[in-house]
Amino acid sequence: MKCINCNQEIPDTSTTCPFCNNPVTPTVTPVESAVTTDLPNTPDNYVLPKDQVVQTSNIPSPPSMDEEVTPSVPVRTEVPAEPNLPKPPQREDVSIPSPNVASEPTYIDPTTLNLDNVDLNANPTADSIDLTKSGGKIASTIIHNKDEEERKLKRKRTIIIVLFVIILIGMGVGGFFYFTQFKSTDKRIDKVVDGLFSFTTSLNNSKIENGSGNYNLTYTSSMNNENLSFDISGKYGYDLPNKKIDVIANVKKYNHNGELIDEELSSELYLESKRAYVLLQNFDTKYFYTNINNTKNVLDDIESRFDKPEELIVFKLLNTIYDGGLEEFSKDYDRYIDNISQNDINYMNIINGLKKAVKEALKNAPSTQTFENNKNVIRISLNKEDKVKAIYKSILSSLKDNKNAYQEIVKLYGGNDSTFYDAMSDKIEKLNVAGINGNITIVTDPFKNNLISISLPIIRDNKVHLLTISPKGSGYKIVLKLENKEVLNVTYSKSSSKESQTTTKKYNLKGIAYKNDIANNFELNLEMIQDITPQKIDVITRNSIDYQYLTADDFNTIAGKIKEFGNLGVVFSSHYIGVQPQDGETQDAGI
Repeated sequence: MKCINCNQEIPDTSTTCPFCNNPVTPTVTPVESAVTTDLPNTPDNYVLPKDQVVQTSNIPSPPSMDEEVTPSVPVRTEVPAEPNLPKPPQREDVSIPSPNVASEPTYIDPTTLNLDNVDLNANPTADSIDLTKSGGKIASTIIHNKDEEERKLKRKRTIIIVLFVIILIGMGVGGFFYFTQFKSTDKRIDKVVDGLFSFTTSLNNSKIENGSGNYNLTYTSSMNNENLSFDISGKYGYDLPNKKIDVIANVKKYNHNGELIDEELSSELYLESKRAYVLLQNFDTKYFYTNINNTKNVLDDIESRFDKPEELIVFKLLNTIYDGGLEEFSKDYDRYIDNISQNDINYMNIINGLKKAVKEALKNAPSTQTFENNKNVIRISLNKEDKVKAIYKSILSSLKDNKNAYQEIVKLYGGNDSTFYDAMSDKIEKLNVAGINGNITIVTDPFKNNLISISLPIIRDNKVHLLTISPKGSGYKIVLKLENKEVLNVTYSKSSSKESQTTTKKYNLKGIAYKNDIANNFELNLEMIQDITPQKIDVITRNSIDYQYLTADDFNTIAGKIKEFGNLGVVFSSHYIGVQPQDGETQDAGI
């Protein structure tokens, strides 16, 4: 090669000219350059343009005539053993010889090149680009388009990821909402039924079989210009294994548009085995008794001796109680009391089995769910007689499958498994439910499942009423409607406290009852003070008298004493007809 300073021939491997001591860069054959040129005879006046940015790794910058110029680009010093170079692009007016060719090279005038915006960091293994065409604009356009495509691809990926996340969140929220609102019928029914049976949580076998204590009962009501109030207190006790129940009532106040008693009126109801004993302490010293299964007939007989007995509060209360189911129970009382005394009955198993049976019956019944006014609404249709009976049959079937509960029920009812099942099935078939048309509607909180209200149609006075129960405070609000008109609207609440020897429970019932569109405002308070250690019941009945052997004189003697009992006697006299002796009637038949 020649020294670029003195133009003398020097060895190819020399780094310094031996003639002028000018530093010389040895010629290196490029390996990875996209465009390769070999310029052994560079003109003395060759100067790269200032804006030249092409990577010329193996081409040293020629110095000017006046000064030495240090190459401004890195110089590759390694020389591969066997270079494999790509073929340079060809152009009609420019001929770039291939490397290692002995022919005289054709030089390119650098001033004619426009290499603006050429990416010098491009992949050296990529296909060669003719930088002499369009002034490098092709390369710039390709690179720009590539960047734009990458940006668009990134934006698409971002959008897809965001949409995917939104879909996942929507599916999660929607799925949770669907589960909590429309797939939780069983869970909601469980919680509602548990709440309605909450009054049984404090019961146990010993409390049911034996108990004693005191009570206080007050009642007030007003209807038009008629006011009524009474205050009763007394004692109670029960010993079911020994077939004993005792209730003592002391009437301290009885005001019916004026106070009717001026002294305490005491009475006692005592049940032993199959008999019911009544003692009117203010008027007689003996107990009168009758068979409990026959008590309704006895009451009807006494009532027949009065004119307009419906105006007397005692008959109003008794008729209401018996119509509420006591009459049916009294007919089978002797059987129940015998079974209780002869068997060790686990009452909690019965209650828990019944609770479970009600849950399963409601769950198995066809139902729909909706989300209305931020509430979850479950509707169980009762628009056909067979649907109503199907619920009762489901309860019976569930009880039969629950061996623990079923065995205890059979003990209480008497007989055997099949006789009980057949008897209950027969009662279900005879139920008068043909007029029921509506839904059991359960409204709950959408997320906590708390009961908001439960409504169901019931038959009362041979008419279909809608009963709605809603939790309120420590109790419930109860509304009874007939054809969308309120018949009853009351609130029920309870509270309890415990001392060393007693447990006190207080119950309150307050509201309005409508009769012939006339409102009767009333309030009832009951306080039960229960002995933690039950007291023994000890009642002497050896001088008692069978009711069926009471003579007309016996009735008239008692009635005469009542007539003398202050203002209460005056009211009694205005309604009592009296009893005339019949031929052949015997006198007192005491035992």
